[in-house]
Amino acid sequence: MSLSWTSPRDDGGCRLDGYIVECREESGKWTRPEADAVSGTEYVVRGLKADASYEFRVAAKNKAGVGEFSGSSKSTKAGEQMDGTKPQILDKFKDLTILSPKEAVFECRVELGEPQAKVAASATTRRSTAVRST
Repeated sequence: MSLSWTSPRDDGGCRLDGYIVECREESGKWTRPEADAVSGTEYVVRGLKADASYEFRVAAKNKAGVGEFSGSSKSTKAGEQMDGTKPQILDKFKDLTILSPKEAVFECRVELGEPQAKVAASATTRRSTAVRST
């Protein structure tokens, strides 16, 4: 199951070393699926029982210790586990402005991940632009 959260507004004056993630089956005991601190604000919990419902909570960690845990998430039912990788843009776009009465097309290399994702993005202002995977 994929989790994401936002960083705390206050780090207590010390740089964050990571986050502690805990989960439990409904009304069960809190456990840590990862022994070490998670470095970012996203984490994939593996090894959950399919069709069981889980709650999650997160606490920030720095050299002063582990902060207060967030409130628990809404109970969520785990589905069938899928292994794979998420899609990512390999070529980063640079900021630019184009004034043209015609359509502008921007292309970049995209890793589609596994299983392969369908990737498309567009932005509309006064003129249309599109990004297509190739």
